[in-house]
Amino acid sequence: MAIHQQREHTSVVSFFKIICRWHILDEKIKLPTEFTNKCGLKLPNPVILKVVDGNQKKVHWTKINGSIWFIGKEWKEFLENYSVSHGHLFESIADAIRSDRLERKDSNPSFEVVMQDSYINGGRCMAVPSNFAREYMKEGGYLLRVADGRTWKVMYKTWSGDGMPCKKCKLQKGWAKFSQGNKLEKDDVCVFELVNNNCNGSCSTIIPTFNVLIHRNHIGSSY
Repeated sequence: MAIHQQREHTSVVSFFKIICRWHILDEKIKLPTEFTNKCGLKLPNPVILKVVDGNQKKVHWTKINGSIWFIGKEWKEFLENYSVSHGHLFESIADAIRSDRLERKDSNPSFEVVMQDSYINGGRCMAVPSNFAREYMKEGGYLLRVADGRTWKVMYKTWSGDGMPCKKCKLQKGWAKFSQGNKLEKDDVCVFELVNNNCNGSCSTIIPTFNVLIHRNHIGSSY
């Protein structure tokens, strides 16, 4: 899906959000704060959400504590009528107000991690699921990019623990800054989508990148 901004805007403010299971179960989604701050006053209500086959539906948004949400009957009907599901992409593009439902590419693998005390509150590393790491990652630098465009560089390393037959896989150097910069809390869920992977490349200098979607566990969460 994609919300398109009107031409009268002097600058393009973009965002992306990956539709996850909790957006479907909770029947609501919050637009990123930066987008709301810069475009909220000019955003029509309702907006037209348009899927790739050309069908469209008007959906009103609701402002709650300064944040813009799609919530309620119209949003629920949109999810159901157009079979929006986990893995679809919700993004903004310039020039019009519409929404396109896009499938996440098969070439973009992802994994989810529930934040633990050891990952936050001074924690300097985060464990990566070993099966994902073995297939898609190699030791070295990665970029973590959140929905408002901010990025952090982290280092990915593996090692074998004492008496452990399997390698431990962790994001290390730079993880603490990412955690603090996004105010991660226990039981928040982070979805990491690998959108630029040079694991099999030989000469590319582009740093592999994860788009990271943060689901806040606490009340008033930022989806």
